[in-house]
Amino acid sequence: MSDSDDRSVNELYTGLGAVYAMLITICGNLPIPVSLPTGIVTGDEAADAVRRVTELLTEIPLPDEQLSMLSAGATMWLCATDMLGLIHGGEFEKYRALGGTAMLVMAQEALLDLARWQNEQANGS
Repeated sequence: MSDSDDRSVNELYTGLGAVYAMLITICGNLPIPVSLPTGIVTGDEAADAVRRVTELLTEIPLPDEQLSMLSAGATMWLCATDMLGLIHGGEFEKYRALGGTAMLVMAQEALLDLARWQNEQANGS
């Protein structure tokens, strides 16, 4: 891979970590808290935990709009991990790194909206 390609993959790793950290906080603040692994976590452990969040969506007592935000954040994060797997499983394709990063931007936006809503609820707004 070229230096530019390496940077793209590193950006994808950094984004995955940042969005996973958001998921940890948001899931811990749900009406029924969901704990995700913290500390030194393998990619597989994180993916399994986030996949479990998507399986629990029907059991989480949130309004539909906020549930959609959580669903979007978790599923876009999982899709980005899939892109990373494709990058490592075969020949590097720039669009996979770009697509994974785009998915993380969408996940982050959805989770930021949900975090704002959680803060409003916590502050009685």
